[in-house]
Amino acid sequence: MKKNILTLAVFGFFVMLAGSAFAGTKAIVYGTATSIGGASFNASKGVTIQADTSTTTYRVASKNLNGDKIYKATSVNPSVVESAGVIGTACASSDLPTL
Repeated sequence: MKKNILTLAVFGFFVMLAGSAFAGTKAIVYGTATSIGGASFNASKGVTIQADTSTTTYRVASKNLNGDKIYKATSVNPSVVESAGVIGTACASSDLPTL
């Protein structure tokens, strides 16, 4: 169930990024609204998202603080893949996948 929630959060983030003018690396955390392409986005409680985008590519990683998995995708490989994470740690820019 947690994987499905994180997958949906990451997928929703991709959709928002697709039409946005946002470029660069950004951390999105619960309780802090982030504006992307004119829309306000707020991560679910306990979920952190790292995104790095340009006008033509993206890479994103998402992790729940209570989980030990990091879910990742890129514009080159939009399939959601998982890697090991540490319970209690947030997703960091070093967790972003390579293009």
